[in-house]
Amino acid sequence: MNEYNRCPRCGMRMDHGKQCSHCGAGDLSAFEPYQETAVKKKRSPVYILIGVTAGVLAITCIVVFAVVMIVQTKDAAENTIPWISAESEENSAAEEEDKPEVTSAREEESSMQENVTIPSDLGAETGIYDAGEYLVGEDFTAGTYIAVEEDEPGLVLTVSADEEETQDYYCYAWVRGSVIFEVEDGQYLHATNCRLYNVEKVDMTLDPFSHPGIFRVGVDIEPGTYVTEPYGEHGPRSCEVYSQLTPSGPVLCPGRVEIADDAFTMEGGYATVTVQEGEYLYLNGCILKKQ
Repeated sequence: MNEYNRCPRCGMRMDHGKQCSHCGAGDLSAFEPYQETAVKKKRSPVYILIGVTAGVLAITCIVVFAVVMIVQTKDAAENTIPWISAESEENSAAEEEDKPEVTSAREEESSMQENVTIPSDLGAETGIYDAGEYLVGEDFTAGTYIAVEEDEPGLVLTVSADEEETQDYYCYAWVRGSVIFEVEDGQYLHATNCRLYNVEKVDMTLDPFSHPGIFRVGVDIEPGTYVTEPYGEHGPRSCEVYSQLTPSGPVLCPGRVEIADDAFTMEGGYATVTVQEGEYLYLNGCILKKQ
């Protein structure tokens, strides 16, 4: 093949001859033989594979990081206990001073307990149990407990002689606030929508001016005469005074007047109750009125 099949001056294809018909180059011997420009090599498949791999790894790292952050945030929310310790309240008082006052259902529940330190783990060692079904003496320690409602519409607590609950010792159905009760070995406990605290291991103070429930006179409230008022828009309302708590149920104080719905339907909706040291006050659908 003639190496001058393209003009050495303009690079155009030309017929055999000594003069280019495109640029008019004459004596072709004066030019170096035309060398075609080498075709640009394609990128090596190895480099493409490395680039794709690096991109996939970068995206994977971003996705994994996002998932870890979501899981950690979720775990932190689930492990948050709605009770605020006294120490935490003191440390956060300065920070909250300038913030606008916002009251939520969770904040209202927090006011039920003033002085308590909650361990992170649950069970017999800490005296704290989640809601569930237990055989006392086997997977639940006998003693006196406070069941604290976790969310609306209230807690359910049943203590029975058998697992099927065909023979109940006592039952609190959809009680708002808290319930103090006793259990002994061999009894079956069923608890819904609450957390259970052994009073021997958890120092807890409840507030009868903010929430219904059972309260210890001399611990949660001082002896004296108090005015009650309705709590919530609906539901039965009653007020009872117990002389003691037993594994078979609370014992009503003899000769003490029980305040029922009728007392709260009178004009004003208020009723009075007198309690003494060592007794228990049960406020169902009502709270104590602040003076």
